[in-house]
Amino acid sequence: MCPVLVVIGIASVWLGAIAPASAYVKGGKPWPHGVIRYFNTDKAMRSEVAAAAAAWNHSGARVHFLATSRRKARVIIYPWPKHVSPSAGCDSQIDDGCATVGFVGWIGHEHYLAISANGKWRSTGAVYLKAPSPSHLRPAALMSVVATHELGHVLGLAHSTQCATMDAAVDDFCTIPNNDEHDKYICNPLQNDDARGAVALYGGRARTFSHQLCTYVGPPIAPIGLTATLINRDPTGGYLGDIQIRFTAPPGEKLYYPGETLDTVAGYAYTVNLNTCVKPDDSSYGGTETPKEEVVGTLFPSPDQAGSYCITVENEDVFSQHSLPAHVHITVPPLPSGSGSTG
Repeated sequence: MCPVLVVIGIASVWLGAIAPASAYVKGGKPWPHGVIRYFNTDKAMRSEVAAAAAAWNHSGARVHFLATSRRKARVIIYPWPKHVSPSAGCDSQIDDGCATVGFVGWIGHEHYLAISANGKWRSTGAVYLKAPSPSHLRPAALMSVVATHELGHVLGLAHSTQCATMDAAVDDFCTIPNNDEHDKYICNPLQNDDARGAVALYGGRARTFSHQLCTYVGPPIAPIGLTATLINRDPTGGYLGDIQIRFTAPPGEKLYYPGETLDTVAGYAYTVNLNTCVKPDDSSYGGTETPKEEVVGTLFPSPDQAGSYCITVENEDVFSQHSLPAHVHITVPPLPSGSGSTG
């Protein structure tokens, strides 16, 4: 996501040095007295914008986003325009938001000068947020982080150089250092580096935040239409047979990913157990699935003996989340008297 609108003002835009042991980047002049009055016209993003403002207001920096009337506001938040000028720095294909960067200058009494996404002059700072649509799905939790990112531009931060809310790839998979969960998204509105950047602009004492990762999606649904059939039974050879399972893989959830959608369905896990149903563990992974298509697998009675078996199957997604279990029972009859040994 870009920082983003071309910003022109009486006060020039400046780029500060990266602080030692930090990755934040100063991208604009701080607002006078640390007060940023805003008005949100984007009703679809009302709660997300409120959460974003609260995040920065509790960062420890002496800056405050203040919701006010449109007449008094110096930053206006808009829904994403239908046509975004490429020269404005917004990419409608991959960006979730656009924003002016920092305090952009005085004109008369507390007015600011910027070029908006449609190329026209505005007297206020601006934020644009892209609402969810059938072709561009965004979980609410993700959009709260995106809104926090854009308001970070408004208060004067450019893109950071590490995984943080001000990272340009905040809506992409983000790896937290020294964390073994590399396939999730950051979910707490602010990271430590973001708070340090705000304090570098406005003073104060940065709060410390724990690293949080989330999936933004619920677990997959259970296997659809699970059945079990006894196959390859060979009484003359003393073989009880194999168990063939069939089910339909779930559709999965379409999760926004820059430039495309990511299907969350990954595979399934299973157990085959005599008499009782047992939850699968990680060692019983059954392979990959194609969403909405039939899955066929061959399982083996274990131990190799006749009896009533419960087969439990759970779907798994790319975040290692398991579905509720699906169960199917099958009876493996004993071999006829006198047939070969079962071993």
